[in-house]
Amino acid sequence: MPVAARYTSVPGGCAATRRTDPPLPCDPAPVEIMTAPLRRLAPAVTLTDLAAQPERVNELGPEQARALLIQLAALQAPLLARALVGGRPGGDPDELLTVDVAARRLGLSEDWVYRHAPKLPFTVKVNRQVRFSARRLEAYIASHANGRHVSA
Repeated sequence: MPVAARYTSVPGGCAATRRTDPPLPCDPAPVEIMTAPLRRLAPAVTLTDLAAQPERVNELGPEQARALLIQLAALQAPLLARALVGGRPGGDPDELLTVDVAARRLGLSEDWVYRHAPKLPFTVKVNRQVRFSARRLEAYIASHANGRHVSA
């Protein structure tokens, strides 16, 4: 509980902050104990609060808005990467294969895989490198079993 200043009534209408202080010139009315609570700071608004109640953005000061934007920017890339994986929740993450491994699984040469990579549905470009999705490669092999194209 906040500490309230205690004032006591002094004869002659003056008040003192402590009983030992000399009387101060003031209003002749007796002064009572001041019990006004100190103003409490509002709790900081978090990203969770804003997601649940977007209208709370109006409560933010410029500095707090900048801090939340920095947090949001730091989360954006990992969230986007997770959203684009498209895997089952709790399932195995997709493995990216090199050309030699993909060629071995397909039973074809590395040269053939490189030449046809832009047309293959399991090709993944990582910066300037070419990788192959293990999950999509297995689905491709299953759909092209025995030389016949089997649609899913």
